[in-house]
Amino acid sequence: MTDGATRTRGVGPNQSITVGPNGVVILKHGRSDPLCAAFAVAICADLVRPSTTWFVAAVPRGGALVRGMTLARDPAGFARLRQQCEQDAHLPAAAGTHTLHRAAVVLGAKGGVLAEVTVGDVLELLDVETTFHRSPMGHATAFYRTLHQLGIFEVDAPTRLREVRSAGQHTPAELIDRFDLACRPVRDLLVDYLCERQPALDYSSLRALAADLGNVFWKDLERHHPGIASLHLPAEVATTWKQRLRTRPKTVTAAAGEKTTLTVEPPRSGLSGSCGFVGIVVHDRYQNYYNAQWTRLRPVRGVM
Repeated sequence: MTDGATRTRGVGPNQSITVGPNGVVILKHGRSDPLCAAFAVAICADLVRPSTTWFVAAVPRGGALVRGMTLARDPAGFARLRQQCEQDAHLPAAAGTHTLHRAAVVLGAKGGVLAEVTVGDVLELLDVETTFHRSPMGHATAFYRTLHQLGIFEVDAPTRLREVRSAGQHTPAELIDRFDLACRPVRDLLVDYLCERQPALDYSSLRALAADLGNVFWKDLERHHPGIASLHLPAEVATTWKQRLRTRPKTVTAAAGEKTTLTVEPPRSGLSGSCGFVGIVVHDRYQNYYNAQWTRLRPVRGVM
């Protein structure tokens, strides 16, 4: 058998395991094979996370993954997404099916629930589809638009997929300045730190780090403590910031229609990554931005 050929082996009635030209194992089955079923359960339970490439190459679009994610991972999220697809008069039925499937793939590869899907997650999936398939699954624009309409993306996310893809790459200063930080010395420090990290990071990672530094960390502090101008945070400020990072508000509607706002801890928290950047030590050469008072971005007491 020549390299790159497709090899197929029967594993039962209406079932087969196919090894494609890229070495990706593709499970094809008419009735549920125990091994396939067990692996699907593990994925939906977030016990294993295959790569996005594996999902694009190996998982059929028949709806089994969506059903599993709906039952085991995020019933409320998929109910909202399905309702949004059905209520959009401009969304064909096929586009709704593709949207649900893509959403399930993102959760399978990244973990968490639909509310935690990012623009970067969507772009990564669409890029993998383009790379792996000669004719990628359609309705990519509808997928992005539907998630945006549900309010899943960050508040500054472009409303159209075309805007995201045509925006190009921004400089570290532009990435930080999206958050309109009031304290110029801290803003300059974060920009310089991103410039130092930039050669070792891909653009998606750089953009995510800028959002952590500029928005999740410092902008959040400025919103809750107007006029803050020092990285030497009091213990109380650090503790309350950590609590906000761990939790998020969730509105629950009772049977009578009464709405109550609860504080909940999301399944997939960004705490570990965000705490990591707070503890990063910045080189002494940035001390000019602190007027000889700040020489390092020190770990925040009570957060690490």
